[in-house]
Amino acid sequence: MNHKYQIVEEAINTVGEKFTKSPGLILTEDDLKCLIFHELMQSDEFSRIVRTANPEITGSVLHSEVTWYDEGGDLRYKPDISIIDAAHLSILNNLDHNIALPTKGFSFEGNAIIIELKFIRDRRVRKRQILSIMKDVQRITSLFHLNY
Repeated sequence: MNHKYQIVEEAINTVGEKFTKSPGLILTEDDLKCLIFHELMQSDEFSRIVRTANPEITGSVLHSEVTWYDEGGDLRYKPDISIIDAAHLSILNNLDHNIALPTKGFSFEGNAIIIELKFIRDRRVRKRQILSIMKDVQRITSLFHLNY
């Protein structure tokens, strides 16, 4: 998993360097997400198509806006980018028979990396932005404990 973290860190740093050189490159948080996703797709680790839990179906490990279950069993957490173990991804049936297949039509389990982004153009971070970041950290921490 350390190798995957290094790839993520390098992708983020690469996008940061590009933004420093071309400040008009990123106008929105979605621009940032797309650029990081693109950088991640350049790596062999995240660009390859792999067999899923449904042997006849292949898929990707890299996804955006994947919804995760919260403590109440509701689909509420939606990190910007999720890197999942596609070998434990099913689009035909639920891998955990205690939880209904989500309306999105897929189920997965196993290790994952989630990336939540905040794009703040100003050099000064405001209180509401700090509160938003703190809320994201709480969600991620909760998601970690829920799935650990």
